[in-house]
Amino acid sequence: MLLGALSRYLETINPEQALSVYPLNTEARVVLIGDALNGNRQVVDLEGKARTGLALDPVDARFFSILAELEKRKGDEVKANLLFDTAHTISRTEYHALLNVIRISVERGSYGKAVRTADA
Repeated sequence: MLLGALSRYLETINPEQALSVYPLNTEARVVLIGDALNGNRQVVDLEGKARTGLALDPVDARFFSILAELEKRKGDEVKANLLFDTAHTISRTEYHALLNVIRISVERGSYGKAVRTADA
C-alpha cells in the first residue's frame, strides 16, 4: 500500500522511479511514454512499454492511442486508424483517439460521422 502511494507521488515528477517502486502504476507509464513521444525524455522500447501497459490494464484506451500514434509515426496509417478506433470504442472521452477519429472521418469525406463523433 505504501509503495503504491509513493509511486503515485512520484509519477509526474519522475515516472521511471515511480515504475521502479510500483510497476503496476498505469499513470506513471502513460506519463513516461507521453514524455518520450513529445521529445522530453529518452525511453528505450516505447512500443514494449505501451504493450506492457496494455497487458496490465487492457481497458485503458490511452495505451491503444499510444500504440496507434507509434504506428502512425512508422507510416502504417491503416493499423494506426484501427487502433485509434479501438481506443475510441473503449473510451469515448480519450482525447487523442477522439481527435484522430474526427480527423480520419474528415479526411475520408465523412463529415456527418465527424460531427456525430464530436457531438457524442
